[in-house]
Amino acid sequence: MIHWTAKNQPKHHYYTTAVVNNPSFRKFPADLRRAAIADALGIVSSFQTRYRDWQSGIRKKRSARGPSLTAVCKSYPTLYKGGQIKYIDNYFKVQLKLWDGKDWVESEPIPIKSWGKNHHLIEKNQIPSPALIGSRNKCQLSMQVLIAKVKQKSSEIVCAVDMGINNYATASIVGKDGTVKARKFINPARDIDR
Repeated sequence: MIHWTAKNQPKHHYYTTAVVNNPSFRKFPADLRRAAIADALGIVSSFQTRYRDWQSGIRKKRSARGPSLTAVCKSYPTLYKGGQIKYIDNYFKVQLKLWDGKDWVESEPIPIKSWGKNHHLIEKNQIPSPALIGSRNKCQLSMQVLIAKVKQKSSEIVCAVDMGINNYATASIVGKDGTVKARKFINPARDIDR
């Protein structure tokens, strides 16, 4: 799409012009460039879908104006492991690759303030690439943890609670074959007004 070679003459010349005018632009990380291109494709694809729907008459009002292409969508870059972010000291410190005005350099190790319930320390859980979220006063990493599914032990009897309309709740003890062993209607009169 953007790289000019002997066999490829792209129709988008901005990247080649930017490299000639600003040689440091060549060092822009491929991961961030790929993320920016994917975001731009998503923005344009969304606009085309909304515009196509508007043209076909799918509107809230007959006099509704057509959608506009929104270029600034405040999307945050994903920092890929190895290239843009490195975890140190068992995920308690992080090292980022940042632009210092001339080159992309690795920062000093930054301590991670909180990890919630430390789900990242469980062996089967995975940590996907975080996103760098910026606001007016600060920047922070949105670091998620994919928790591995744990199979529950099968049981012969289960307790089910159904939130009702006439009663607050109905608790039932149900067997594996579907027979109801016990049932309790929970309807405290003193809490109805609350």
